[in-house]
Amino acid sequence: MVGACTGRAFERLLGYVDFEAFSTDDCESLAQESTKFSLPICMCHSPSELEIQMFEILSESIQTNNRNDVSQAIKAFADLVSSCKNSDEPPKEQMRQLEKAEESVDALVYRIYNMEDKGVGQLSENDEELLETSKDKANKLKRTLAMQIRFATK
Repeated sequence: MVGACTGRAFERLLGYVDFEAFSTDDCESLAQESTKFSLPICMCHSPSELEIQMFEILSESIQTNNRNDVSQAIKAFADLVSSCKNSDEPPKEQMRQLEKAEESVDALVYRIYNMEDKGVGQLSENDEELLETSKDKANKLKRTLAMQIRFATK
């Protein structure tokens, strides 16, 4: 559990502590989404050494999963950018696909950077480099597609 006291009004819930649960089965597996909840301070107790170790293992697993998700998304985005050059699809469809993929990658990267602010996660150098070059290529390709779309409608 991680303290996260940002989502409620203290004046209405005095004496409560906020938690975020990543697992509901004693850290045996990760939940699909974390669950936020509050408990009265009198119901809380210090974690045992085993609970601390299990939490550290779970945190490490979350970091690894997030980094893997971002790595796969960046590689898929780079592949899409490369394949768009030889695509037979209309320019509008290519543009839509590029923008959708870029939004997905940006959302995942944003999540990693937010974790990095908390001292939890970061992108690998290879992922950062691949993302930067892919975005540069995507921007050039989008400008080309925009010209093709503009001239096709005239």
